[in-house]
Amino acid sequence: MPTFTDFLAQQHADNDVVQQALRYYIADRFPDVTPEDMHAALVGEDRLDAVSASLARLEQDPGVVDAVALFVLSAGWDEDGEARESVRDAILEAKGKMPLIEVAVVSVSCVYGVYLLVTRNVKRSETRVVRRKDGSFETRTVTEYHDPQGALGAIVDVFRPRRRNEELSSGENPEP
Repeated sequence: MPTFTDFLAQQHADNDVVQQALRYYIADRFPDVTPEDMHAALVGEDRLDAVSASLARLEQDPGVVDAVALFVLSAGWDEDGEARESVRDAILEAKGKMPLIEVAVVSVSCVYGVYLLVTRNVKRSETRVVRRKDGSFETRTVTEYHDPQGALGAIVDVFRPRRRNEELSSGENPEP
């Protein structure tokens, strides 16, 4: 099977095809999720301001939309199996469709795709049992996620779990 880059080139996938394919891919992988459900999941944990800022940026910058769509689709392609077939089918289906007009739906699909990747796109996870000074035991888990570059970083940071030593903004409660 060709690489994702080769497949995109073979299909002559322009920005409209990639963005439409992202919508189809999300709909195929999560068929019962509406754009409203996506938005609710994104802001569900007191992230309304950060999500709104990310959506506004996407709605104003087609280059970032394309980068995010390619990021999400390429991650699906890298999974092999069902996810790869879903990406392939989404691109093929998008080729025959009219370009998208609803920028807000594409933006929510982009941010939701990143949300899904960040919350389950683990690069490395390590669990250790350590003995405390008092003789008791503690389980410590360290999880490392794949890092996107450039404009995607701000969107990914909205959903990335904070480390204990990161500062909390005023009014935030520390995680238990």
